[in-house]
Amino acid sequence: SSEHPGPLDPVVEFYGKLKEVEYGMLKTVISEIPGVYKPASFGEKTRQYDLENRDLLIRKGKPGITPETVIDRLQSLGTGDHPYDFLNRNCAFYMEMLVTGAPEQFANTWKIRQPFDVLVEYGDTSTEKAIRSTSRYLAEFKRLEVLSRQGDHVDAQSVYEGVTYHEARNSVLRGKAGPLLDSYARILMSRPMPESGLAAPLSNQKREKLSLSISSNHAEISFAGFDTGPGYTGDPLASPNKLEVGKTRLFCRKEKECISDVTLFSTLTSPSDGFGLARNIGSSVRLDNGARANIQAGIGIGYGKSGLSIGLIPVVVLDTKGKGQDPDQKIELSFKFSATYRPLDSGVMIYAQINGSSNLSPVDQREYTIQLDHPKTGLHLSISDQESVTVGWSRRF
Repeated sequence: SSEHPGPLDPVVEFYGKLKEVEYGMLKTVISEIPGVYKPASFGEKTRQYDLENRDLLIRKGKPGITPETVIDRLQSLGTGDHPYDFLNRNCAFYMEMLVTGAPEQFANTWKIRQPFDVLVEYGDTSTEKAIRSTSRYLAEFKRLEVLSRQGDHVDAQSVYEGVTYHEARNSVLRGKAGPLLDSYARILMSRPMPESGLAAPLSNQKREKLSLSISSNHAEISFAGFDTGPGYTGDPLASPNKLEVGKTRLFCRKEKECISDVTLFSTLTSPSDGFGLARNIGSSVRLDNGARANIQAGIGIGYGKSGLSIGLIPVVVLDTKGKGQDPDQKIELSFKFSATYRPLDSGVMIYAQINGSSNLSPVDQREYTIQLDHPKTGLHLSISDQESVTVGWSRRF
């Protein structure tokens, strides 16, 4: 329909041919892989996003963007492979070519491109709609369940019905209903889908981040071309995941020379609800008496519940200025523990990290950090084993 795509409406996507998404992304930061346009249906993509616990944001295209022109451009680009990399020639690059029909314009211009930019640039903001994931619905009702127990004016029966409905929906979606399939089916088929009444998630147009911090013995300034740290939106259901791309930093410690580094790609993920995998992948280059590289990757276990998310990850670290017997290159097995906590409706976030080796944070050499963030104002306060108290401010663009 004109207001909302139907399940059978056609969709086109572009993706890189990756066997493992997160570790594959690290590879595509520094090299190219084949990528292809792929047709699908709106129903397929909605289900895929739901299984990945992702909300779907929809906007009508701005005037001049029609299905007919997109189809014509897709046919002219062909059905073969195209070179794909994470930062520039990514899905945003190829989607924008479909929308604008100007491949030469993009082929000769290098920049960090974000898929969300296509939605912002070519979608009509006034028509934005959000399709919540099942996990979001369930988290919203569980949030209301907590508020109800705290004495807030929340209808406990409506909350109970919302929780049971979306728990049933989540189990059926993931094929985990088992012997309860009949009872779950009765719940889903006999009731209208409950709505929590909470505000829908909004798209965030600010992904670049400038940060400043200072303590009694250090000063630091950084700028990230792409940053999705926890709590970066006004979303009350904060994600515990962090992703930084293209971050440049200058770090100066009292009575020592300043060090600059560039984070090519860094991600730290942990589950927000229940047990699941926690991952850490990162690659960076720093300048201290020559160029030095740091690569780290690991997968472990994590747990999330009611705004608290923790992860314990064994990590393999390659640092070309490690402190081992070979001063020029060091590979070691270490660990990283992270914890993120956002009390409901508090507007603040508490973040803690313990590194089993200083090579996991090679510039500032911190082995533990505890930080209190106030995302709305950008203010933060932290302590670590290297600095007693650090105050800072950040702004997103």
